[in-house]
Amino acid sequence: EGDERYYRVRRGDVEVFALDTIIDCHQDDGAFLARQAAWLAAAAADSDARFKIVLVHQPPYSSGARHGSAEHTQLDYAGMGIDLVLAGDDHIYERVERDGVTYLVIGLGGVDRHEIGAPVEGSVVRFADAYGALGLAVARGQLHVAFITDAGRVVDRFALGEATAPTWYQPGVETRWQWQLQGTVNASYEVEAYDIDLLLNDAATIASLKSAGHRVICYFSAGSYGTSGRTLASSCPPIWAPPSMASPTSAGSTSAPRTSCASCAPASTSPCRRAATPSSPTTWMATPMTTAWA
Repeated sequence: EGDERYYRVRRGDVEVFALDTIIDCHQDDGAFLARQAAWLAAAAADSDARFKIVLVHQPPYSSGARHGSAEHTQLDYAGMGIDLVLAGDDHIYERVERDGVTYLVIGLGGVDRHEIGAPVEGSVVRFADAYGALGLAVARGQLHVAFITDAGRVVDRFALGEATAPTWYQPGVETRWQWQLQGTVNASYEVEAYDIDLLLNDAATIASLKSAGHRVICYFSAGSYGTSGRTLASSCPPIWAPPSMASPTSAGSTSAPRTSCASCAPASTSPCRRAATPSSPTTWMATPMTTAWA
């Protein structure tokens, strides 16, 4: 850590510990690696991260035919509380599970691929048919990991840790609710939740429903422009549209988009969606309805 050849990085619930394990470059009979192992044990014990990941070059366990397992990186990761060990060297992808620790060999970043040999103990997934990359994300108390090829194929997917219950409201199958599609919200129903239009109801209405003990679900149409009752043309900034997109003027007829308007530079060559205000119910883009929970 003093010379930055090994270090730790914390990102939210994850802490990564990177080691310099290329002992051929150390030329000190393992003294430098021993110092790193002692540092790692202390650093991992000091960390309160939910997930602890170690980075090494040579894989502790590998079924790769070129290099295979590296004994000098086989530290007591389980005893240190490490969850995941990431390595390369062998140009394959492999997942190995041993003593409660997950070991990944990730060597398919783009250099020549290696052959896979006999499976090592604990090997779960082995792959070397295409290049790819590893993705990691923390959600609901778990570390989600996936190896995906450059063609989009998911080779391996798993999660570490125990899932936590979501903190947002989730109605049950038998939840009684009222879906208010139009008009003034009738708050007299004995229901648990109200589903109301976000654009047609103000904050005071939502607060009133919540103070009465109701859950409030707000739906809105994200991305619509010019729909009856939801005309957003006056409040939206100019947005570029492909020249081939027609600008609706009334039901059943279209005209080419204008290239400038009061809000655009006269010399603009990009069509402006602000140029025409539909006089009949129309929609620029078909966008799925979006729901927000309050």
